[in-house]
Amino acid sequence: MAIRDTLRFTYNGESIYDPLEILSEITSPGEATITITNYGSSTIEDLGFYIKPTDNLGPVDNPAENPPDTDYQDALMWGTRASAVPAQPGGLKAYIPSTATGVWVTRTYGATYKTKIPIGNLDSGDSVVITVEFITPAEVISRRLFLNIVVE
Repeated sequence: MAIRDTLRFTYNGESIYDPLEILSEITSPGEATITITNYGSSTIEDLGFYIKPTDNLGPVDNPAENPPDTDYQDALMWGTRASAVPAQPGGLKAYIPSTATGVWVTRTYGATYKTKIPIGNLDSGDSVVITVEFITPAEVISRRLFLNIVVE
């Protein structure tokens, strides 16, 4: 059985079937807290997540301004810079049980399956909560990003 058949993703107690919107404003970052539950009969080992370009280009009446690869590269660029220069936050920051301070999604951490951000093992029936925060860089007036967050 594939991992996708045993995991359930919830946001505010409801199953996630449609894209989530994380709204970041000038005065505060936006975030989504997601619960991942293993409904399979065995432990899922080395669970982690990463981002990738999306197939979702936004609603028909308000489509994305940029191609998916541009959104992906901008998120990685901002996170890489924020990781190196904490005074310039921007991009996606993830809070997982093993880190209270959060980790930036960068070109070398969370950008691919090989560099996925580790969540750890998830026993049958157990859940883990992760929070993904989107921070718009100070120099960017307004920006929508369309990205996939993949859990494997």
